[in-house]
Amino acid sequence: MISIKAILGDERRRCSVATIPDFASLCEALATLFDRDCNSFRVFYRDDENDLVRISSNIDLQEALRLTTSTFNIVLVPQAPAAEVQVTPTDDQPAAGSLKPEKAAEKAAKTTEESTVMANLKKAPKTESKPNSIQLRCAATGKFLRILPTGSVDG
Repeated sequence: MISIKAILGDERRRCSVATIPDFASLCEALATLFDRDCNSFRVFYRDDENDLVRISSNIDLQEALRLTTSTFNIVLVPQAPAAEVQVTPTDDQPAAGSLKPEKAAEKAAKTTEESTVMANLKKAPKTESKPNSIQLRCAATGKFLRILPTGSVDG
C-alpha cells in the first residue's frame, strides 16, 4: 500500500492506494479526493532535498515514487483556467482557445518578444551595412550586431 498525503491550499487529505499505475490515475485519484477537475491543478512532490518538484508525466511519477520512503507527500497548486490567458491569433498561430494555458502564455511571450525586436530594428540607426546582412540591437547590452549571409555575426 502507498500512503498519500495531499495538500491543496488549506486542505489536507490522506488516503492509501494499492498502486499508482500512471500519472493519469494519480490525477484522477487526487481530483476525486478534492472534488476537482484534473485540469484545475498542477501536481508537485517534495524530494529528498525538500524541494518542490513538478510531476507532469509517468517518468516524473516513477522518480517521485522511487524517492518516497513512507508517505507520498503531494502538493497541489491551482492552475488558472485557459480563459484567463489571451493570445491574439496570427496567420501562423492557432486561436488561444485551442492552446493549453502554458502554450498560450508561451505564445504570448514570444509575440511580445518579436514585437520588441521589431521595435528595436526600427530604432536602429541608419548605418552603412554590407549587402544582404541583417543588423540587430541586443536588448541586454544595447550593442548592434550584423548577421552576415554566411550566418556569422559581425560586431
